Amino acid sequence: MSRTKFEENFGQRPGGVMLSVHIADPLNEERMIETLRAEGAADVEQADGEWRAGSWADFDPVAAPRLVESASNRERQQKEMDRPK
Repeated sequence: MSRTKFEENFGQRPGGVMLSVHIADPLNEERMIETLRAEGAADVEQADGEWRAGSWADFDPVAAPRLVESASNRERQQKEMDRPK
């Protein structure tokens, strides 16, 4: 199993730009993830929280992120697992 960029950085988020996206319709989630990756996003994580007065009211930047995989990555991994040995 390969290590994620998060694991490679010893549990710390790497420095850089963090972009927050509110996805109102869950049907758009996969398309948004694929768009972020296509534009160069290194890690995409899922977070729940409240945005108030221009900042996160309850986001914990030191908590371990919940990284998400795109459908194409999941499909590729499933094919690798299903391949005869």
